[in-house]
Amino acid sequence: MAKPEGSYKILPPMLSCESKNGGQNDRHEGTMLFLISSAPDTKEFKTAYKLAKDMNAEICLLQNAVYASRNLDDSSLFVLRDEIQLRGISKDEVSGMIIDYSQLIDLIIAADKVVGMF
Repeated sequence: MAKPEGSYKILPPMLSCESKNGGQNDRHEGTMLFLISSAPDTKEFKTAYKLAKDMNAEICLLQNAVYASRNLDDSSLFVLRDEIQLRGISKDEVSGMIIDYSQLIDLIIAADKVVGMF
């Protein structure tokens, strides 16, 4: 399967599976990932986004939540490439790091806890 065109940004160090100290995982203890799929104008999105920020958690926007990446000035967001393409959002409009499904799986595996907020 061919990878989509465009540049890939390197994922943050929390995703590294090998370290310099004998192969132990480099993740920070207590890493949490929030998966948010609600549209940005909903109560669910606002609650999930605020909670994730308050907890210093990683955030990945899915489904209609990707619309928020156009208005938020948050370079720490992860935004699913297929979702922005489906919704006609240009990668130049997106604040955050655009990832594909395999990178999303890496994020999920690397996180100590994953919270799905719909």
